Amino acid sequence: MDSATLDDIIRRLWEVRREKTVKEVQLSDSEIRQLCVASREIFLSQPTLIELKAPILICGDIHGQYSDLLRLFECGGLPPESNYLFLGDYVDRGKQSIETICLLLAYKIKYPENFFLLRGNHECASINRIYGFFDECKRRYNVRIWKVFIECFNCLPVAALIDEKILCMHGGLSPDLKSLDQIRRIERPIDVPDKGLLCDLLWSDPKDIKGWGESDRCVSCAFGPDQVEEFLQTHDLDLICRAHQVVEDGYEFFANRQLGYGSRSSKMRCGATGHRMERYQLNWRQGEDNEAEQGGWGISPPQIPVAKAKSKPIHTFVPGTNITSTIRGSVWHQSSGNAHKQVYKVLLHLPSICYDFPSILQFFQALIDNRLPPIIR
Repeated sequence: MDSATLDDIIRRLWEVRREKTVKEVQLSDSEIRQLCVASREIFLSQPTLIELKAPILICGDIHGQYSDLLRLFECGGLPPESNYLFLGDYVDRGKQSIETICLLLAYKIKYPENFFLLRGNHECASINRIYGFFDECKRRYNVRIWKVFIECFNCLPVAALIDEKILCMHGGLSPDLKSLDQIRRIERPIDVPDKGLLCDLLWSDPKDIKGWGESDRCVSCAFGPDQVEEFLQTHDLDLICRAHQVVEDGYEFFANRQLGYGSRSSKMRCGATGHRMERYQLNWRQGEDNEAEQGGWGISPPQIPVAKAKSKPIHTFVPGTNITSTIRGSVWHQSSGNAHKQVYKVLLHLPSICYDFPSILQFFQALIDNRLPPIIR
């Protein structure tokens, strides 16, 4: 794919940001095919378990909320200014899954060593055939375009390792996962099976149980905090970072802060979330009044004497100019009680909450979490 065509696609995908309401961008069939084919080749040229270095922004589910994705880039910085790792679930539920995945694929092609996409459970034909992406492709293009996307999804990597200390995936742990080499040996292209290692990496959930148990989704399994601790100790890791679940504040910790996760990706679920793992202090910066739907975590040096600090902050988060920033407090997270362990942090961005109907959104949140069939969560 030539650079001029790629740049033009990115330009057109960003042009709609000027509008009050983000409109559809109708790329041609040929352009979408080129994006899928070119990105597919890059995915296959890189490992199934990607090994990355900090600093990097780790982003949770997007689920077709294209306006949220654009806001996330505006706040976090455009690539290659900032490095990105997305944890999957780019399509379904939202109205603009096509724009969302096309922009992500375009950035992957343009910046293959700065921009990384993992596979989520919705990057699977049997799931997005039901939950919106197939219908969007059929309405705006044709079934053949949907199949082209599926061929691309089947080549996505499934996990990432940051600084040899943070393991990232969409879902979670698996009882079959004894070595990280097992992830490296997963051959692609591959469809997501109904059970086994790949299924668990994309589907499993943490749960307050001991050992392993049944998942509330009726797919894959659930794992307890003891399994998280055992896995981290066995593989000399500090943290597991995953998405896949809606949480009240956009992110949560589990197993004594040894696992972090978050996803609030559709507008009915109160905005999209990007998470960034860092080694520095977090300062919550919340918008005020009508700007309260956006916020972020600021990074500052750890609270230790300057003489003992081994390094300076590797990133400073600057919220968008349309946000009135005020420091509402600070939070510290440490992955282990051992003093020699690294201190990792989360950068949180919460765009696009529809503040006209907060109570309704909260009602839908409870409805989705507690009453709908678990498989569609």
